[in-house]
Amino acid sequence: MDPVCMTRMITPGHLNSYGNLFGGQLMKWLDEVSFIAATRYAKQKMVTVSVDNISFIKPVPAGSIVEINAHLKKNNGVKLSIYTEVIAESPGGNQRAIAATAWFNFACVDENDKPKRF
Repeated sequence: MDPVCMTRMITPGHLNSYGNLFGGQLMKWLDEVSFIAATRYAKQKMVTVSVDNISFIKPVPAGSIVEINAHLKKNNGVKLSIYTEVIAESPGGNQRAIAATAWFNFACVDENDKPKRF
């Protein structure tokens, strides 16, 4: 499966009181891109069941561009584990670095929201 990629520009509405990307906003984007990766792979109804080890490695200031990549790493036929990595590009584009990483776990569910195999 190809990775799923989302790109966002960090604007004032995304910032915390220190002028950097608010962690809650980044967590929302991570869940979205991970969900898309899980759904594209399974082609079934998928739900987030857990988030493991979100690591905020580097602050992301206003004007930066972030690229969020989601890669399928584990599949047991009911649950999927998706690894996400956030690459931050500085304003002006002269530096790129990993800003955050996380693992998202998804389960396939039926019409009654009970786990099922896919």
